[in-house]
Amino acid sequence: MRLLECTTAQYRSLRLTAPNGLPNLLAEAEQQELHYLDFAQRLMNYEIAVRSVRASSATSSRPSSRRRGR
Repeated sequence: MRLLECTTAQYRSLRLTAPNGLPNLLAEAEQQELHYLDFAQRLMNYEIAVRSVRASSATSSRPSSRRRGR
C-alpha cells in the first residue's frame, strides 16, 4: 500500500475528514515548501473547518424543539 493510501486509511480510522482534502493539502505544502509543523497545522485547520461547517449545517437543518411543562 502506498504511503498516501496508508495515511488516508489511518485518518479515516480516526474518523477524520482531512483525507478528502489531503492530496490538495500535500500539493500546496510541497509547492510552498512548508515545514512539517506548518503542514500539520493546516491539516488540523482543515479538519476544524469541515467539522464546523457540518455542525452548523446539522444545527440549522434540525427543527427547533421546545420542552413543555417547565
